[in-house]
Amino acid sequence: MGGGNGQKAAKARERNQARAAAEAKGSQNKTNAAAMSVICKTCFQSFLCNASPVVLKQHAENKHPKHNFYDCFPHLKPA
Repeated sequence: MGGGNGQKAAKARERNQARAAAEAKGSQNKTNAAAMSVICKTCFQSFLCNASPVVLKQHAENKHPKHNFYDCFPHLKPA
């Protein structure tokens, strides 16, 4: 016949572990989307949280030549 409760629990545990491993190994899109925390206030383009000021300055100069760098990224304004 069938297995006992211990066998069913072990089988369920194996399935859950396999499912968790597949999710952990999968895409990193959710993590990358959450890390896009620097936003240009002019065009609302998002950048990774560790984007260098050089990259942000290039964006401001190339995309918004009429605006000041600090208009695009006011949180980087010197104190």
